[in-house]
Amino acid sequence: MTLKQRLWVSSKQTKEFLTSSEFKNKNKYIKGSVLAILSGFIVASLIVAFLNVNPFVYFGKLFAVAFNPLYLDATLNWMAVYVIAGLAVAVGFKSGVFNIGAPGQILGASGMSTVVVWSILDPSATTMSGGLIFLVFLICVITAAFLAFVAGILKALFNIHEVVTTILMNWAVWYLFKYVFMTYGAKFGSVLAGNSKAIPEGMFNINGSSILIPLLIALVVVIFVAVLFAKTTFGFKLKAVGTSVPASKYSGINVKNKIVAAMTLSGALAGVAAFVSIMTVSPNTYFGSDSLPTFGFDAIAVSLVAFNNPFGMLFVGLLWGMIQTAGAPISSLFGIPTQISGLVSGIIIYLAAISAIFIKFEPWKMLKLQIYIWRSGAERKLLWKLRCQRNRFWFNRIVTCVDKDYKANLNKLSDKLEIRNFKEEYKTNLTMKMNHLNGQIRDLKNLIWDQNTNKGLYGIKTRCKNQIHSLDNESLTKIELINLAYSNFKEDLTKNKKNQIHKKDLAIKAAKKSLTKDLHAAKNWREGEIGIITLEFEYRDGVIEIKGARAKALSVINEKITSLKAELKLNIGILKNDKSISAETRKIKIKELKDTYVTDLSILHNDMKTINIEAQEKISKLKEAKAKQILRVKTEKIQMDNIDLNYEGLVREAKDKYASTIVKINEQSEMDKKNIDIRLSETKITKAKNILEQIENSISDKTQNQNKNYFEEKLKKINEAVDELNKTLTPNIIENHDDNWSVYERVKIALALFKIKTIFEIGQEMLNNKNEIFKNKETKEWILNDSKMVYIKLQQEMKEKFSKIGQENDLESINKLVDLQKQNDDDFEKYILQISNKEVA
Repeated sequence: MTLKQRLWVSSKQTKEFLTSSEFKNKNKYIKGSVLAILSGFIVASLIVAFLNVNPFVYFGKLFAVAFNPLYLDATLNWMAVYVIAGLAVAVGFKSGVFNIGAPGQILGASGMSTVVVWSILDPSATTMSGGLIFLVFLICVITAAFLAFVAGILKALFNIHEVVTTILMNWAVWYLFKYVFMTYGAKFGSVLAGNSKAIPEGMFNINGSSILIPLLIALVVVIFVAVLFAKTTFGFKLKAVGTSVPASKYSGINVKNKIVAAMTLSGALAGVAAFVSIMTVSPNTYFGSDSLPTFGFDAIAVSLVAFNNPFGMLFVGLLWGMIQTAGAPISSLFGIPTQISGLVSGIIIYLAAISAIFIKFEPWKMLKLQIYIWRSGAERKLLWKLRCQRNRFWFNRIVTCVDKDYKANLNKLSDKLEIRNFKEEYKTNLTMKMNHLNGQIRDLKNLIWDQNTNKGLYGIKTRCKNQIHSLDNESLTKIELINLAYSNFKEDLTKNKKNQIHKKDLAIKAAKKSLTKDLHAAKNWREGEIGIITLEFEYRDGVIEIKGARAKALSVINEKITSLKAELKLNIGILKNDKSISAETRKIKIKELKDTYVTDLSILHNDMKTINIEAQEKISKLKEAKAKQILRVKTEKIQMDNIDLNYEGLVREAKDKYASTIVKINEQSEMDKKNIDIRLSETKITKAKNILEQIENSISDKTQNQNKNYFEEKLKKINEAVDELNKTLTPNIIENHDDNWSVYERVKIALALFKIKTIFEIGQEMLNNKNEIFKNKETKEWILNDSKMVYIKLQQEMKEKFSKIGQENDLESINKLVDLQKQNDDDFEKYILQISNKEVA
């Protein structure tokens, strides 16, 4: 394809993607996340304003400080840490597990790394070697992955919920390292008890800035997770398990394996977050208080607000990094509690948790609907009448005394039960009428929306857009098929070229492969024959049979033991509930039952031992018979000699076959060399070049009007040239009398001509698409202009009918107006459909 054609296809594909349901669905989640964050800031602004601080100034300063050169490194480093930690949690969420143990995994990785680093380094060291930094990375990843692996194993094998195990593990890790640094902190360089010694700072610095490496690590992790879930089979299986465990089992996925893998991967990413954290923003940890660091829990919030989207994590991570870095300084500047920054993030998290509201919230649609209602004529009046009637019913239901008919009928009744039933019936009837009116209001709103989007005059435009979209999809499919035909032709031609140029090498390679196969078959035959005469197979089959019989017999005994236990428990229960016998008698009988149980159990255990002994004796006999047979075979040697002799014969036969094949290949190669006719090849290639040159000259004039006739004429000439080329070079393009240079030239000419054909076929399809779209738009304009006149006429008739019926506000009149409106819209839709079909015909 030419550059212009590539750009055209790319634009159409981009347009198709932007209008696809997949893109719209993703947009809903983006909208939900953005609205959750904005709503969080609005609520937080009200709280800040309540503290007598201008919220605009407060948040303006917060953003300014976060990106101030003094705080920029910390902001972006926190961003990297939150992004990676959020992805660690997101991997679990996508796979159907909740890794709430990220804090403990990050803490464990940090603590273990600190212990190892200060066990190796001198306490006065201020730098670390590259090898030690890589060792810290491995320790972080392995430690965090191991902690998550344990939780995954417990979930997969024993169905212990991962939330319980990871929360317990968080505190276990916390108290373990608290004990280590409180008791042995001095051995690892700690000056203050309970405070781990800081990892040497500045290890990620490049030209005085530590931004680049953490952001690169975060970006690599984002791409890794995105590709894992979007492009790999493993990621697809993880998502399948997260979506539906029963469906995953039914489709053959090992669910337990995937749960363990997901938790381990989640923990490994938490370890990467711990590595970036201790190398940048949190080089040490304080264990003096019994409160876990909130950093790991913040990662859960980041993942939730980003809806587990890897790329969305970048923006949410940046927001959390800004709040983490600038929240406390700004709060201190305005003299308000420093917890305000935490309150902001907490509000955002809470609103993200109810994100379904924001996803379904469509303010633009609501605003458009109000505009459509205001713009409509008879529909607006009808809607107003329906609302007035509904409100009147509602008022009558609340304040019943204003209804004269109600009062008159009520005064006729004297019995209290009749009065109560009358009141209930009256309110029930009003409720039913209100529900009926609400349904009519809802239907009328839907009708007004459809009139301005999918039906009526606006529906003509919508149908036109859908038809254009279908035309674009059809053209893209045809172009894809054209490109596929060219790719297949090129692939086949390249394969033929390779077979022609490397014919001898490929033949020798095939012969070697055949020799290897024959030698392997001979070796297998020898091993099989030796196995037969040494009773190897008989021994193997006998052992399998004996072990199977033993397992079956032991299974029966185990069932008997289970039955004995159940029977004992049942009989003891019956005796305990039997009130007709004395306590002493009950004790004696229970003791008898237990003695009988012990006796029977001992007999069964002896039977199990007997079965095991008998099975072992049978296996020993088979082993002994096998050993005797092997000794006899080695002593007599006759059978082994015959096998070896036959084996050598098979090997010799395979080698002779290979040697004969090589000779034939060499002979064929020499014959092919003799058959090479350079003069004939050059003649055909010259003729083929002339054909290609004529085509290139015929299409070189760019000033010609590229209309339908132009492409048909050019494609006719190109197809004729292709036919002539096939006659000249043969359909296979390559012939046996060609040398290597001739093969390359033939392939080059054929590909050039086929490429020209492909370009013109695509150009023709692009022109057809353009013409069809233009024709579609012309038809739309004609139908639209014609329909406007009919629409105005129908609306005028509708107004006249409304003026006759609309003066009455009773329910029956309103129902008539609703039916008239529906009939009017149906008549107009039928007319549009009629003239559309007539135009198409």
